[in-house]
Amino acid sequence: MSQQMQFRQEFLFLRHGQTDWNVQGRLQGRSDRALNSIGIAQVRSAAERLPDEKVSFIVSSPLTRARQTASILAERLDIPVNVEPQLIERDFGSLEGLLLSEIVPDRRMGLDVASSTTLPSDAEPWDQVCTRVLCAIEKWLSEYPTERVLFVSHYGVMSALCEQLCGTLKPAKDVIPYRFVPNEYDWKMVEVRGK
Repeated sequence: MSQQMQFRQEFLFLRHGQTDWNVQGRLQGRSDRALNSIGIAQVRSAAERLPDEKVSFIVSSPLTRARQTASILAERLDIPVNVEPQLIERDFGSLEGLLLSEIVPDRRMGLDVASSTTLPSDAEPWDQVCTRVLCAIEKWLSEYPTERVLFVSHYGVMSALCEQLCGTLKPAKDVIPYRFVPNEYDWKMVEVRGK
């Protein structure tokens, strides 16, 4: 973990549902794509895992795929949604829209691209992604220390959280809610399974 966190409050995180570009294997970044029908169904299924979590409100990335995800969850849970610009996906610059197989022909996972420190110069530097994501999480948790917050965002944002809080990049399943839980010295990430 490279940064000192001021918060030690448990929170939830969920990556948005599927888009057509996900199916095609394209790097989305800040390209603004909507959920497809499978993505909408995925989010509805994920919402069934959350009623026992007693979520107070959702904080979403401003991109359409995340806002749609947050809206579906909020309707099911009957809670409000707030938009946080700093939870936007990493800017991958000239790589956006390319197939992952064109970017990493040795078939490495998207996790490798999401957290890469060797992207073209027009991409957002990884350390800046980590800093802005942690600042955004800390802002909301500090402002609402007694509330249960669900953040809805992207793979790169989740990768930054895992690296900074858990000390390692962790592959996460798509459209699955995770609970970030503080330990004495670090954090653990636990899948929310519901009933």
